[in-house]
Amino acid sequence: MRSKNKCKNIRLDIRDPRVTTLETILGRGDRRISDVIYSAWRKGAKFDAWTDKMNFDLWLEALNENGLRVEDYTREYDKDEVFPWDHIFMGVLKKFLWRDRQKAYKEAMIPDCRPEDICHACGACDFKTIKMLIREQIDKDVKGARDGEVLSIGEETIWIDKSYQRSNVKVQTFVYRMKYTKEGDLRYISHLDLIRLFNRIFRKANLKVAYTQGFHPHPKFSFSAPLPIGYSSLCEFLDFELEEFLDPDEIKERLAFNLPNGMRILAIKRIPKQKKSLDKQINLFEYKVYYTSENLQTQVELLLSKDEVLIDKVTQDGKVKTINVRKYIAGIYVEDDGFRLKIVRDENGVMPRVDSILKILLGLNENEIRELKIERTGQFIWENGVIIDPIEDNVEENKIGVYYHEEGNLYQHAEKRNAYSSS
Repeated sequence: MRSKNKCKNIRLDIRDPRVTTLETILGRGDRRISDVIYSAWRKGAKFDAWTDKMNFDLWLEALNENGLRVEDYTREYDKDEVFPWDHIFMGVLKKFLWRDRQKAYKEAMIPDCRPEDICHACGACDFKTIKMLIREQIDKDVKGARDGEVLSIGEETIWIDKSYQRSNVKVQTFVYRMKYTKEGDLRYISHLDLIRLFNRIFRKANLKVAYTQGFHPHPKFSFSAPLPIGYSSLCEFLDFELEEFLDPDEIKERLAFNLPNGMRILAIKRIPKQKKSLDKQINLFEYKVYYTSENLQTQVELLLSKDEVLIDKVTQDGKVKTINVRKYIAGIYVEDDGFRLKIVRDENGVMPRVDSILKILLGLNENEIRELKIERTGQFIWENGVIIDPIEDNVEENKIGVYYHEEGNLYQHAEKRNAYSSS
């Protein structure tokens, strides 16, 4: 087909038939497919959406092992069969969809029910909260309409409902900051999945989240720096805005009922509106690496004794940039069960990856580093020699005092929590 395509404006996108067949099986499958998925996973099926990782034979074996065939899910379903998704009502009747399908095969047009004043019995309208708005009603109500607009297209007239659109009047919102954990299986979900997760959590908690204006409103969430996949964390932060004032304890109680395993809310406090996003404010990170060896102390001292350690870093636009990793290391502290690593992010937002530092420090390869347990234990705002906890200490008040030790290390005052250090 590609060789016969002579038109430059036509681009053929041909998918792997094995992938499309598997998508059909999963999309049309019933509850028996859950056993097939588990069987395929046990046989080693992973990342099958990638063509180079696809092993369709494993899925065929899994289907056969559970007494199923590909044809059971790729065949044409009969009208009177019970579909696996029949228990889910989407607002449109099954018999209407079947009639619509038959008309499509005959290339028959289905007129718009609104201007033609014809009900096709699709099932979407309950004629109470949802009902057709026919032409006579539009003509009758057009003079008194305030939340919509009548639009004429040829001989047809349709009603554009604008009551859902938010007005330009600014709504008062209330800003909160939350500190939470990300542990257990949650360490394997990406940052984008975490954003979707919080959308559902706040919706289930019945909290009125403020949204941005525009064609694609988004909840007003501001997250701290994304956590690498596979890392756990004891100190993740989220700024969010609500359209109603609630006590932080009440918000925490509502959210607690809807949290997944591995997530705990440590604190919520009311804060003023921020000029900078949370991600841009935090510039000091602490990680606990659970790794021990006889020469670990020597390796740490060797790295900290150097003034320059160069690595190549790939930027977001794909360019390779050489950076000095050493200037971003604020401290390394050896403990009984591992060591703590503190990393600074510069004013341009540049910061080396944790695994890049561990490769240099420990001399391990990528696979060996993936086996390590790494946990983010701290995120701080470091400005003008002052270390500030994003939620426990206000930026303007109760600043944590610091001073330089004789050896050139930066410590917190003895009476203020644990000590911090920077070479």
